[in-house]
Parts: sequence; structure tokens; C-alpha cells
Amino acid sequence: MLCSRYRLYASKCKMLAKICSSDKVTFIMGDFNLPHIDWSYYHATDNIIYNSFLKFVNSYGQLIQFVDQPTREDNILDLVLSTSDMSISDVDVFPPIGSSDHNVVMFNTNFVNSLNNHSVSTPTFFDWSRANYAMISEDLCSVNWNHIFQHCFHVEDCWSMFTETLTRSVNEHVPVVHTSTKRDKYPTRHYPRYIRKLINDKGIAWKRWKFSKLECDKLAYKAAAAQCSSAIKRYHAAKELELIRKNNLGSFYNYVNKKLNSRSDIPDICDKDGNLCTDNSAKCTVFNNFFASVFTNDDSTTPTLSPRVNTAQVHLGSVTFTPAVVCTTLKKLKPTTSLGPDSIPNILLKNCASALSVPLCHIFDTSFKDNTLPHCWKTANVLPVFKKGNKSDPGNYRPISMTSTCCRAMERILNNAILSYLLENQLITKHQHGFIRKRSTCTNLLECLQDWTINLQLRKCTDVVYFDFKKAFDSVSHPKLLIKLKAYGLTGNLLNWITNFLLDRRQCVKLGDKVSQPVPVLSGVPQGSVLGPTLFLLFINDVSNIFDDLAVSFKLYADDIKLYSCYNVTSSGDTLSVAITRLCEWSDIWQLSIAVQKCFTCSICSYKSNAHFPRQSYMIKNTVLPSVNCVRDLGVIVDCHLKFDAHISLIVRKAMFRSRLILQCFSSRNKDLMLKAFFTYVRPILVYYSPVWSPRLKYLIDRIESVQKIFYQKVTRLMECSIPQTS
Repeated sequence: MLCSRYRLYASKCKMLAKICSSDKVTFIMGDFNLPHIDWSYYHATDNIIYNSFLKFVNSYGQLIQFVDQPTREDNILDLVLSTSDMSISDVDVFPPIGSSDHNVVMFNTNFVNSLNNHSVSTPTFFDWSRANYAMISEDLCSVNWNHIFQHCFHVEDCWSMFTETLTRSVNEHVPVVHTSTKRDKYPTRHYPRYIRKLINDKGIAWKRWKFSKLECDKLAYKAAAAQCSSAIKRYHAAKELELIRKNNLGSFYNYVNKKLNSRSDIPDICDKDGNLCTDNSAKCTVFNNFFASVFTNDDSTTPTLSPRVNTAQVHLGSVTFTPAVVCTTLKKLKPTTSLGPDSIPNILLKNCASALSVPLCHIFDTSFKDNTLPHCWKTANVLPVFKKGNKSDPGNYRPISMTSTCCRAMERILNNAILSYLLENQLITKHQHGFIRKRSTCTNLLECLQDWTINLQLRKCTDVVYFDFKKAFDSVSHPKLLIKLKAYGLTGNLLNWITNFLLDRRQCVKLGDKVSQPVPVLSGVPQGSVLGPTLFLLFINDVSNIFDDLAVSFKLYADDIKLYSCYNVTSSGDTLSVAITRLCEWSDIWQLSIAVQKCFTCSICSYKSNAHFPRQSYMIKNTVLPSVNCVRDLGVIVDCHLKFDAHISLIVRKAMFRSRLILQCFSSRNKDLMLKAFFTYVRPILVYYSPVWSPRLKYLIDRIESVQKIFYQKVTRLMECSIPQTS
């Protein structure tokens, strides 16, 4: 019976795979009668039928399942799947109709705005990849900066003269590209000149043969066509090899989106009244208003914080800027072409580091000693980056500030000095694993797993409470942050410069060529800046002191906090409740609000203990925290028995998806090149955090290795299919 049912499911999956193999958006809906699939992680029990269906979902259609509520009793049986994550929204489950025992599933499809925002304008931008950096450096080295800066009495004047001189050289030695946002009707124009000539020669040979019908002209056409096809294949192979060597995920998805004609624009956004905004100008306003609404207004209280150092003996108040230090810093920048408010990309600073080190050193030193920043440095273009959830909700986007690249270079020098000072004096708690050398999410998880595994071996239960702060980086109170900086020994010009860096900032949201009106930044550390993460570490660092006298362990990764405590199954975990209360009091004092609806608990214990003893309940401000069996902890799915089946299922799904993109979008059929692409863009998904979840069971190992096996089989099949065409 099971084998016949499996054969039926296998045949259905093959039929659905053919439907999903097209480039069109596909919907699949119905009662699949598969109750034991956890759609949060696309994971199910090891069963031949479930494995067959999930293999289809992951490797063929790469379908996304949208129903997240039970449709019959406590099970999700009725599914809504689609090949596009933006095609379905507002999925709701309602009571059954009539005598049916299945709930009603309703949703909206999003196909209204497919052609909106296609501007007819032809914007221009600098092609930094073809800039003559040698000539720019030569121009800048010939400038007498001492003569220019001797007439400047403020850092704003120095910055203005610097940008004016740099702009003249950039306009002369960087080519300008005119591009249209409309879909190109003539894709051949993107080929280099020699390929366009071959395409033209092929067309001429075709017309000659059609006119003469001679065998010699037919052979000439075939030779021209073969030469043209071979040149195009070599061109695409070279581009794809360059993409692989770059090893940049952003470049990979840019390439894939162009191949699939997929747009990565921000979709329609709901404003506070629930109206959909389709125009980029309106979207900018909605995003900027929402990002500004999470700012914290300081309550004017001054909490007490005992000094962490004796400032008479240990302090950091001055940082030295030299052309050599500035040049070294600029050369270490990533050669990106993204622009901030100053319109200067990293690639320009990196390639002209020697020529720019002298004027920038003067500007940095003047800014630091005068405790002032150029106006441009305190303005940020905010880019909304989607996190998860409904894409029409602005609350599901993270604001990334695109600040001045020159300011970030100065921040990098200051940040290195601050981190060295903090680590030398052991001022950062050992439980913090974020933004610190030799610490990472992996070390955080390994330390936790060591404690939890020991407790399991001792037949003890471990209750873990996960906390989430509400917009933590954006809601840091500036006056309270400065109190903490003083307590850690940051004094003098350094403290004054950071104060000026934080105050009177402005931000605006930019989408395409549309920009919102700037709004004042009332709180927070800029996400996207270099100093921001370090300042936040200092703001949250003293939270470790409130648990000193409690038998509670805790781990930090930036703003992610988890508290855990072990106990015998016959006792209680009251100590953890006290720790939760103290953390809530700390958050109220320092105005860092806890997002209670995103906090939860997880009890880690053996199967026997989990079955016979009830779980402890914990509360935050009269709200009982939900208890879960499976949790995403810093990117790794951990369950209450310390098994990683769900995590392996999830990473296999992601790896299958990316390998399918390579097979679909890469033109080359060279096996070595395809395998390089796999090792560069797919294998990191399968080995990421592997010291934490490394499997020991054969079926889990086989599941991971199946990704590479399926990819190799498909590459081999594609090569076999392409042999007759090549010959």
C-alpha cells in the first residue's frame, strides 16, 4: 500500500515539476494531506512520501508555501505554493463553509504593478570600472594642498575645497554612461564590438544564401554562424568565470536577476492608513516616516553608572592621524561603487589612496581637533533592506545608512583605536561575541551548546529565554550613550568628536532617482557606519553586571541576548525569573525597549524528561512567554533535544535553490567552470556553522551530499545534451 501511494506521489511530483520548469510564475493549490511537514523550515520526518514531496519542492520548482495556520484541526493540509515570493500576500484562514471539515484559505495575488516605475528617462552615472585612476592620482599629486588649505579656517571649508578639486579630476577622467530604465529591445548592443561584427556578418551571410540558394553560400553562412556562436559562448564563459572569481553574492544575484528579467525593486508599500503606494516618491516618504517613528525621545533622566576605569590612569582621548595611516586605511577598503551623500565611492578612495592620503589626513585631523564634522558627513541616504515577513509592511525592512565614504574611513581609524583600547583593558564582557575579533556567531553557539550538552549528560533541564529589543540600533538614547562612553574612559577630543558625530544628524530614504525630505535623527547609532556597532556594544555592555550574583548564564551577540539556567526536573527555575525581571528593569532605565511579542523560551531536555515533566513558564511585564520546540539561534535551527534535522533541511533547500539558479542562468556548459560556481556560491551554504551542527547520522549526511550529487548529475546531463549542438 505504501509503495503504491509513493508511486502515485512520485508521478504527481514529476508532472508538477514539468509545470514549474517554465519561467512563468506558477501557483499550486489544494489538499496535499501531508500533516507532518514543518513549513517554517521545510522539514519533515524521514518518510519516503514526505521526502519525495520535499525533494520536488526544493530541487525542482523551488516553491514557497504561504499557509502558516492549521486548515484542518491542528494540521496544515491545504497548501498554497508559488514559484515567486512576491506573487501572494494577505493569506488568511477562515472557518469552514457548510459541512466541510477544512478551513477556507483566502489570499491576494500581486500582479497589478508589473510595469509601474518603468521610467522613460535616461539617467547618467559614472562608470567607475573604466576610470583612469592613474591620471586622477597624477592630477591630485600635482595639487598644492598646503596652499589650498591655508585659506580654509573651518573643516567645512577644507571639505568644500577638497570635493571641488576631486570633482574636476573625476569629470575629466571617469567616463559617463547613459542608461535607460526601459527594457532593452536590442540585447546585442551589450556585446563587445567584435561580437557585434560577427553577428552582422552572420546576418549578411544569411541574406546572401537566401537570395542565391547556392551551396557555397549556405556553407559560408554555417561557418559564420558557428564562429559567432563560439565567440558568444567564450564571451559568456569569461564573464561567468570573472563572476566566480569575484566571489560576491550581490554580484551573483545581480547577474541572475538580469538573466531572469527579474526586478529587485521595492514592491508596493502600505502607508499607516493601509493604502498601497506604488510610486517611488510615495514609498520614500512612507519608509522615512516609519524609520523616524521608532526614534527614542530621551526622558531627561540621568542613570548612575559607576566608572569602569580610573580615568586618571586609563583613558583614551586622542587619536593621531598621519598620511601613512590614512593611506593604509584607504587601501584596505572594499572596491565598491555605491555612493553616499558625498558621491565618492570606495573604489576611487582605494585606487587613489596615495594621492588622497595627504588632503584627507588634513581634513580628518582638523575635524578631530575642532570637534566638528562637515555637514555632508552627518547626512545619510537610507536604503530599506527587506528582512522577512510581508514585503508590503515597512516594518519588515531594516534601514541601512549610506553615509559619506570619507567619513567612514575616518571612523575606521577611530574604531580601531577604540577597540584596541577596550580589549587591552578587558572592558568588553567575555560573553559578548558580536563585532569583536576572534569572536563570532559560531563561538557564541559553541559555548552555549557545550553548556547545554553537559546539562543533558547530567540529566538536567535547561531553560533558555531569547530576548529581542525593539529597533535596538535605532532607539539608543544619545545622552545615555554618552554617559556610558565617559564611564569606559573615552574622554577629550575623542568624546567630543563622537558627541558631534551623533547629534544633529539627518536622514532621507532614496529609491532609484527619488529622495524623500530629510528628517532629523533623534536617537540611535547609524546602521551602515563603522563606529555604530562599537558604540552599541558599549551601550549594552553593562547588562552583564546585573546577573553577577545569579546562577544564570547568558550570551550576547550585539543586541541578541539569551539567558539560560539548568535545574533538576524535580526543582524549579525561579532564578531565571529573577534574571528576567532585572533585565526588564535595566531596559526601562536605559530606554531600550524589549519587543515582548518576539521573545520566547525553549526547554532543552531529554525525550524522557520532556514527556513526563511540565515546562516552566516565564513572564515579561505580565505577558507569558511562548515556549517553542525549535528556534532559529543566530542562523542555526536548534530544537529542544539538540538535534539539527530542521537546520539541515533548511540549508539543503537553500543550496538546492542556488544551484538551480546556476544551472538556469549560466550559459557555459564547461564542467570545471560549473563546479567552480558550485563550490563558490553553493558549498558555503552547506558548510556554514558546520562546527556547530555537523551531522553524525547517515541519512542526514546523505541529505547534505545529495545537493552536490544532483548538481553533478544535471551538469553532466546538460553537457551530453550540448555535445551534438557543439559538433
